[in-house]
Amino acid sequence: MDINELYLHQFKSFLLKAKLHGYAGGDRLKIRSSDFSKKYLYEEDEFSYEDRYFGEFVDMGQEIVRYKGIPVWGMSYRGGIFSLYDDNKQKVFNFLRLALNEVDNQLPIRGPTLYQNGTYTYKNCTLGDLMSFTGHEEIWEGNEQICFRYYLGGMIRGRYNKEMKVI
Repeated sequence: MDINELYLHQFKSFLLKAKLHGYAGGDRLKIRSSDFSKKYLYEEDEFSYEDRYFGEFVDMGQEIVRYKGIPVWGMSYRGGIFSLYDDNKQKVFNFLRLALNEVDNQLPIRGPTLYQNGTYTYKNCTLGDLMSFTGHEEIWEGNEQICFRYYLGGMIRGRYNKEMKVI
């Protein structure tokens, strides 16, 4: 089965919902695996989303969106909390979830450009668009950076969606 068309508005809408049902939504959908990974899954109509990562303080992972079973979009990431702040991990990652819940509807990749709550500040810089992007995010407590993350991703072209047009 080949995929020739993917409607951008449907894809964005699905990705936004998937992000809010994944890590940003809390631990309710997390699946722990015997290979020490953690995974979030979300499905709707012909789309499916999987976010799988390894690690706790500093993690590395990948998000994949499939349309009709074919991988069409992905993002890889690595980042976490600086070891000096390990004792605050839960508090910092709870703040990160709040920031990620403010995801941009037009570019639902990570959180907003800037988000503040109490003494914490989240900063995010994305270059590109959903087709191809790179970026990084930081969390600051006051004047000290305590968390980092780098990410990259975009559309996937393979045997079954080689001619796919995003419209």
